[in-house]
Amino acid sequence: MLPKAMRIVSYSFVLTFLLSTSASLLNCSTIAYKFTKDHINTDRCSLLAIKSHLINLDPYHILSKTWSNSNHVCNWTGVACSPRQRERVIALDVSAMDITATLPPQIGNLSFLVSLNISHNHFHGGVPQELNQLRRLAVIDFMSNHLSGEIPSWFGSLPQLKVLFLMDNSFQGVIPPSLTNISNLEVLDLSLNQLNGHIPQGIGNHQSLRIFIAQDNQLTGSLPPTLFNASKLEVLSLQGNNLTGNIPTNICSTPRIEIFSLHSNMLTGKLPANYSHCTELQVLSLSYNFFHGRIPRGIGELRSLKMLYLGTNRLTGAIPTTICNLQNLDVLVLDHNQLRDSIPNCIGNMVALREAYLHSNKLTSAIPTSLWLLKDLLYLNLSSNSLTGSISPSIGNLAVAVVVDLSMNQLSGVIPTTVGSLQTVCYFSVANNRIRGSIPETIASMGNLEVLNLYHNHFSGSIPISLEKLQYLTHFDVSFNELSGEIPSEGPFRNLESQSFLHNRGLCGDQRFHVSPCNVHEDPKRNLMLEYTIIVIVIFGLFYLSVMKGRLVFFLSLRWMFNIAI
Repeated sequence: MLPKAMRIVSYSFVLTFLLSTSASLLNCSTIAYKFTKDHINTDRCSLLAIKSHLINLDPYHILSKTWSNSNHVCNWTGVACSPRQRERVIALDVSAMDITATLPPQIGNLSFLVSLNISHNHFHGGVPQELNQLRRLAVIDFMSNHLSGEIPSWFGSLPQLKVLFLMDNSFQGVIPPSLTNISNLEVLDLSLNQLNGHIPQGIGNHQSLRIFIAQDNQLTGSLPPTLFNASKLEVLSLQGNNLTGNIPTNICSTPRIEIFSLHSNMLTGKLPANYSHCTELQVLSLSYNFFHGRIPRGIGELRSLKMLYLGTNRLTGAIPTTICNLQNLDVLVLDHNQLRDSIPNCIGNMVALREAYLHSNKLTSAIPTSLWLLKDLLYLNLSSNSLTGSISPSIGNLAVAVVVDLSMNQLSGVIPTTVGSLQTVCYFSVANNRIRGSIPETIASMGNLEVLNLYHNHFSGSIPISLEKLQYLTHFDVSFNELSGEIPSEGPFRNLESQSFLHNRGLCGDQRFHVSPCNVHEDPKRNLMLEYTIIVIVIFGLFYLSVMKGRLVFFLSLRWMFNIAI
């Protein structure tokens, strides 16, 4: 036993120490005294240290309210313990608490931690070195924070790591080659950072890797062919980088691949020709690159494909008819290429199609009638081609369409009245064509219409006054046509300007439209009533005159007879 004086000094020292520390640490010491046999106290002390680090940086006070002595540590918000004996903390989840702080190094003391989730906060600074002690970690989720610096190379020494989410931070530097050493890694998401350099050659050595996402960084170099040695790979997304070179021909060496996205890079060469082994592929996204040559006929082998993005490249030739084999395709994007010839007549067989973007190519011939049979089509853009012929009355089958853009072609004929069946359309454009005839009254039935572009055509007749009923119409352009009559002035026309009606010599109306005033300002119904009134007055006048004339003849006859009698 210590001498009394020494005990007094020791007590004074401990008291001074306790008074100088936070209440959290005081509670921890008290609990440690009460539960010396409970292993959970080690983790409790670590959690209270973490709480002390974050106590003034937790705007919703979630930790200060729930991490208290009144609850068992395993019942604290965001804390999970081993399910068998509730002895150690195995999961820490402080996601979406709006915390702004550096990452507490005390997390490294939770030695039994298997899952760490700090996502959707405002943690900043680097990743503490102390976290490399967490040898049992299987899941790390740091997404949507402001963490910076280089990705720690010691992540590669965490032998149990299966899931690593680092997306949406500010990490810089290269992808650490040490990550290729994690034999159990299944999910690796490095997207939305500032990473540069090449993709490590050994990434494909991960036979457990299912998801590899490094999109929206500054990665350079070519795709390593070894990347496709990962036999269990299901998702590969490297879009939004500066990758160059060709796509390796062995992309289907990973038969389980479901999503393959490389759009918005600087890739060149021709598209791979053989897809017979990509039986599970659902998304193929290669837009915004520099691919050239034809769309391979083998594309039709992707029977599970739901989304095909090949837009904004340098593809040439005709759209292969084998594309119609894609019975499950929802989205077809081929815009901004140099595709020629006609749209395949078999396009009507693609019954699952919801979005079709074929604009800005060199397509010719008439629009296939079968296209109008795609009754579930939501978005159709065929603009900026050289399509000819007339618009089929079958356009009325697109009953759920939201956008229909046929502008900047060489279409002729008239707009069929069946267009009124497009009651869900918000955007409808046939501008810059050769369409004649009148504007159909049935357009007034397109109740959701917001944009109606009919400019640069040969429309004649008047603007239907019924269009005043289109309450959502914000943009209306009939300039450069041959329209006449009065411009409607009610409903959406109250907010339109003169640019909407330029170069239609026969139009008249309000001076704000910069057109001549009309001779009669009353509406047509009122004019019709006036005409009826005039006709009735004339008839009664003639009748009255005829009656008065008859009376005059009668009196003259009486006078003549009286004179004879005399």
